[in-house]
Amino acid sequence: MAADPSPRMLITNKGPCVCYIAWTPRLNGFWKLSFTGHYKYESKTASVGCIMRYHNAVLKAAFAQHVGMVSSFTRAQSTAFSRALEFAKREGVDYLEIEGNHPFVFRIMWGDVTRTSSVIRGLVNKCRCDLRQIRSVRLRHVNMYGNLAANLLARIPLQPQQERSWSGRNKWNSSEGCDRSLDPFLGPMSESSFG
Repeated sequence: MAADPSPRMLITNKGPCVCYIAWTPRLNGFWKLSFTGHYKYESKTASVGCIMRYHNAVLKAAFAQHVGMVSSFTRAQSTAFSRALEFAKREGVDYLEIEGNHPFVFRIMWGDVTRTSSVIRGLVNKCRCDLRQIRSVRLRHVNMYGNLAANLLARIPLQPQQERSWSGRNKWNSSEGCDRSLDPFLGPMSESSFG
């Protein structure tokens, strides 16, 4: 009987599935932040997800969070951008390339879209302040496939008030309840940032 030419594989669901996404930073010290929001039209609820990585897909941190009720898809995406910037600041990143697959978020940030609600204008102002605190930022629109990891991550927190995060400083955290805190990972988030 001939030997089986196919390689032996071990398939397990006990470990994380890792997609390899190569990326070469523009300059040394740049990190990539991929973000997106997930909006459920039927329930008008949203969740956000973002992933921060270095070149060759070295993961620095990831974050997924249930946001709660929001009024629109635009508000969900703007909230995702705001949370991603807050996340990057807390991780101590100075040089950042931010990518998302919804270009209107970037257009809103630069003032190309002027007809927005007061809540979205408040998020935009907060984001602009956060952007000023980062030394160098590059915004980049990617297609949905290019932002697949963040899109999949944003869908995770389907249970109300569930938060998940990972950082090199600690393992996955999951908290349930209404405290909206990931101490010591992120610390308490302000109520104003919860759309």
